[in-house]
Amino acid sequence: MHTCTYVNTCTHTHARTYKHTQTHAHMHILEHMHTHMRTHRHNVCNNLCTTLALHSTVPLHLTYVFSSLPLTQLAAELQEKVRVLDNEIEILRTSVENKERLLQDFGKQVHMQTELSAELEQQVRGVRLASVLREK
Repeated sequence: MHTCTYVNTCTHTHARTYKHTQTHAHMHILEHMHTHMRTHRHNVCNNLCTTLALHSTVPLHLTYVFSSLPLTQLAAELQEKVRVLDNEIEILRTSVENKERLLQDFGKQVHMQTELSAELEQQVRGVRLASVLREK
């Protein structure tokens, strides 16, 4: 005779049948899977919080431990923070591109001015040489 340990599924004492044994084995497997998944989810959450804490000035894993926020709300806030940081990165990238364009334009202007001054200098030398030749 066997007394069931799973009170919700079986509350009477009886001889073990094949179906009952299979049910208990299945319940044991499900319990093990549930424990494994819960542990895995907890580890993933901790890894995420630790990773984000490394890139943040505030240790986020400590923020979660001492906060009363549900995990889903914390995840939503972290996603929002990542979105804001992505936008800031995009703004900075655009600013750098604009400044590089201005620098290139300035470089082109300096190059053109250098060429013009070299050309002007050659013309001045040519005029001086012509005036010297005329005087002789």
